[in-house]
Amino acid sequence: LIRPILNIITYPFNVVTFGVFSLFTNALLLYLLTVFIPGIVIKAFTYPASNFFGFSTPDLALSTFFAFLLTAAILAGIINLFQWLMN
Repeated sequence: LIRPILNIITYPFNVVTFGVFSLFTNALLLYLLTVFIPGIVIKAFTYPASNFFGFSTPDLALSTFFAFLLTAAILAGIINLFQWLMN
């Protein structure tokens, strides 16, 4: 019920940003979900540095805001994968 209304309100931003703004709306919905359902928790975290076949990644500390954005992006990718598999 909230998502369709939020998509209609943010439609101009989605058009201008070619749909990237939808990650922010999904992150907002995840935040609302964690507020209303106390069993769901998304926390800030630190990704340690790693080295894989010569490619090294630095330490990455994500705040709670970026943790919500990363979670929204991962969920969007999983949903798109399942939609692609169903077609």
